[in-house]
Amino acid sequence: MQIESFYFAQPLQNWSYLLHWDQFAVVIDPHQHGPILEYLQKHQLDLLAIYNTHQHHDHISGNAGLLNIYPNAQVIFGGHAPSRFVVESGHEIVAFATPGHSAEHYVYGLYRGPKCLAMFTGDLLFHCGVGRVMPGGDIEKLFQSLEKLISITPKEAIIYPGHDYGARNLEFAAQFPFFQVAKDEDHDNERSMGCEISKNIFLWFMHKKNWETLPEDWKMSSPFDTFKKLRGLRDKF
Repeated sequence: MQIESFYFAQPLQNWSYLLHWDQFAVVIDPHQHGPILEYLQKHQLDLLAIYNTHQHHDHISGNAGLLNIYPNAQVIFGGHAPSRFVVESGHEIVAFATPGHSAEHYVYGLYRGPKCLAMFTGDLLFHCGVGRVMPGGDIEKLFQSLEKLISITPKEAIIYPGHDYGARNLEFAAQFPFFQVAKDEDHDNERSMGCEISKNIFLWFMHKKNWETLPEDWKMSSPFDTFKKLRGLRDKF
């Protein structure tokens, strides 16, 4: 199994992903079809499926162009299809419902047997940040979905986010003296869940021991209330 990443700097810094083995491939959140199609044809790959984490335009805008060339490819959107999809022998993609950013949102886990190798997190989790609440979304559900993601993702699993907002997220986190994190020189899109828990201010204080160390004006009544305040400040940053 090989994972290829496609970065689209403009206008929204999207990441799209292509997983391939033998002569087959699947795509996750195609922002634009051109570079992905070029790769598929160069390597003589047959596109079996397109996985969308949610239905916002920047995550599905490449669907039509790919389907024009690969009309038999299946379009998969989380709970609107079986939750487990066997790909390469011994590997499968598992869908998990993670609403909050939008009313319907899914992350996709890549598994080899029982072991989770990677999570494709769409607009739920970014490097050093989390998704905002868009129309139809819900801040409490976003918080619950992040709790769920932490609980099902081993620390060694690689996180593949839907956008490259890491540098800006670190600038935001640097405002808060209670959260000290080394400057991140790595702008790669591949980072482990364990790294996110230590470097992502939103996930860091969701750990109760870290939340308890916060100043009183930040601790508030619960980790969720702190999360809500922090997400609101990031919206304005």
